[in-house]
Amino acid sequence: MGKGQKEPIYSPIDANDDIAATKIFEAAFEQGKKEPSNKVHDGAKIVLSALFVPTLFDDSIRDAASSAAFPGGMFTKRDGFKIARYAPHAAAYAYGLDQCKLYMTAEECATGYPIPDNFILAIEYEMAYIHLHVLGTFPLDYMFTLERDRFNWTLGETSGLSIREHVGTEACRRELRSFVEDFVTESAPNYRDHIVAILSMGEASTAAISELEEIAHGVVGKGVAKVYSSIDPALAASYGAALYAWESALNQFY
Repeated sequence: MGKGQKEPIYSPIDANDDIAATKIFEAAFEQGKKEPSNKVHDGAKIVLSALFVPTLFDDSIRDAASSAAFPGGMFTKRDGFKIARYAPHAAAYAYGLDQCKLYMTAEECATGYPIPDNFILAIEYEMAYIHLHVLGTFPLDYMFTLERDRFNWTLGETSGLSIREHVGTEACRRELRSFVEDFVTESAPNYRDHIVAILSMGEASTAAISELEEIAHGVVGKGVAKVYSSIDPALAASYGAALYAWESALNQFY
């Protein structure tokens, strides 16, 4: 972590949450093994994903998912469970933001012909940081990340509140807008005109997430992108566990 950067502030962890989360993942993991996937990529069957339980976005989720997938503790991922990578993919599927539901007509969906690329701007707004992603799709509706891993420790909800006290709300909003614009313009210049959806998630307050959604919508262009920000945790858990199971099966020592 660089000089001057602050450690992320996670929500308090309750031991009961770990137990509950593990049971959710265990049930979903077992169900995922029973249900054949209807998606095929490179000749191999895969299980697609949706967002993990939103209220469990902290380090404890790693132990819960790992305990469910590997109850004997034989295999664990060396660098932990990469929530930042999986959550936006998962949320996109929870909303059905694949080509057939968002990008294609009924006729195009039936024939399966690929169309020009369209992209999703995904936002994770936690108490201490903002994390932005640009997502795209393969013709077979498998989501992949084009740009990710952009953190901002200064404008997260916790630190951002103190900044507002010193520079004012409007100045803070300008910084937020600049942050999103820089990401979209510099990291994804070829994608900007094709962003058709804005997906937001995280544990920040409703007001904070709404503010960032509004700013992101302004950057992408009002009337162009649809905004999605509410996901059923029950749906999320089952898809999330299925993705973890699939990734783990592909590379158990990752």
